[in-house]
Amino acid sequence: MTKSKWLLILVTLFIACSFSACGQKSEAAGSQSDANQSSGTNAESSAANDSATTSAGSSATDAEESEAVSSQLVDMTDVMPWPANFIPGVPELAGKISNIIYENETYATVYLQNVTKADFTAYVSVLKAAGYTTDASETVDADSIYYNGTNAKGDYVEVSYVISEQKADIYMIKSDE
Repeated sequence: MTKSKWLLILVTLFIACSFSACGQKSEAAGSQSDANQSSGTNAESSAANDSATTSAGSSATDAEESEAVSSQLVDMTDVMPWPANFIPGVPELAGKISNIIYENETYATVYLQNVTKADFTAYVSVLKAAGYTTDASETVDADSIYYNGTNAKGDYVEVSYVISEQKADIYMIKSDE
């Protein structure tokens, strides 16, 4: 294969990556291109088709997106451990912790990726069951889910999720007590 064909494939994959959730569609496109090349099919055509499918990504259902993530080898090793002692009783959300920011001893934000919609909605239910229901607010739209609430002690938890990116943020404020 010539250098110009490889360059075309790489550019197509780069474009696919910039439109995909967490770069996972582009990894699949690369694997598909490799498989197509070894079976004698046109790799450029496959990469272009994958790019078009990725940019139209809204056609996939939540189940298909979850299946696509689970069928790929995704590094789920947390960059940092869950802050279990920050506010005891706030459970860990399933996903890969990509960062934690402690603003001081009272505020913390946990950033996660590779979170499924099912795991996030279950997490919101667990927070409600744990008593984070005072002054609560919940919003669900086509591409995001948001929930916040305070428990009886005064601890505050705010969670947000972007469905298309499979990323979640958990913002926690300890009570003054």
